[in-house]
Formats: sequence, structure tokens, C-alpha cells
Amino acid sequence: MNNYTFKEAEYLVRFYFDVRNRQKKQKDTREGEEETLAEIMDYAMARLDEEGRRILHNEFELNYPKQWWQDYYSKSSYYAIKGRAMRSFLAKMHR
Repeated sequence: MNNYTFKEAEYLVRFYFDVRNRQKKQKDTREGEEETLAEIMDYAMARLDEEGRRILHNEFELNYPKQWWQDYYSKSSYYAIKGRAMRSFLAKMHR
């Protein structure tokens, strides 16, 4: 596993989603090209547990308002799940 701090992991995950979202807007998929970032990210996201996938999807892909999670999780649960999900996602991305 990686040794990223919470902030470092959050920065890297946000970077990946920002690049992916820009690529999706530009429809930057070419025939015969090696795996795209979006495909690799889809693979990594599909291997997360449901709660981790929900948090990363809402937080980084949909850019929900900052406090969206308060109706679903306690603060400690949210940050614990988010931290595990980000580290797991990055581990899968860096394989």
C-alpha cells in the first residue's frame, strides 16, 4: 500500500478526477489508443466497496457541496471511509 497522508491522497485523487472530467468534456478517446485514464479509473472505482465508491463519486466526480455527507455519515465515519477509499483507489491506479 502507499504511505500518502490524507491530504496528499485527496490531492492526487482530485487531480485524477479533474483530468478525467476534462477528457470526458473533450471526448478525448481515440481508436487503437492504449487504455485511457477514464478506463483505468473505472476499473479502480469498480473494485472499491459501495460506500467508498459513493464518497469518491459524489466528492470528486459530481462535485457535491462540501457537507453533502452529513445526512449519511458521522464525521469520523465519513473521514475514515473516505481515507480508506482514496488510498485503495490510488493503490489500484498505481499498479
